[in-house]
Amino acid sequence: MTAILMNGSELAARVRAQVAEEVRELGHVALATVLVGDDPASEVYVGYKHKDCGEVGIESIDHRLPDGASEEQVLTLVRELNVDENVDGFIVQSPVPAQISEPRVMEAIDPIKDVDGFSPSTSAASGSGARATSRPHRSGSWRCSAPTTSSWKAQTP
Repeated sequence: MTAILMNGSELAARVRAQVAEEVRELGHVALATVLVGDDPASEVYVGYKHKDCGEVGIESIDHRLPDGASEEQVLTLVRELNVDENVDGFIVQSPVPAQISEPRVMEAIDPIKDVDGFSPSTSAASGSGARATSRPHRSGSWRCSAPTTSSWKAQTP
């Protein structure tokens, strides 16, 4: 077998261009992030999410809660994002402070909006090769025929 040398920067640029084109075809797409506390690594990770969104035309919405936020405050925000029609998906950045039950927070995320795939029903579905639900979007719907991100197909009315 012959090794293939891949240029990561070129590949990343091609993927970004493809995603940007798909976002243009869909119209407005928004990703929200939830960061609780001030974990430096999490701040960097979330910052890159927002930068990446900007590069492909996805609106990014940054929600920050203080380190002392209660579990109920986090769950309230998760419930709000679950029903916010202007948010297509969201992540709750891990780790969360010790006073918050991370499993409980992940269970509260609607699988339709679970970008990381950490909600129990999304995680269970990915192991079976099936998607828990179809993913609605203002311009139509998204569906997944295989458990890979490259298999997402936009379907417009």
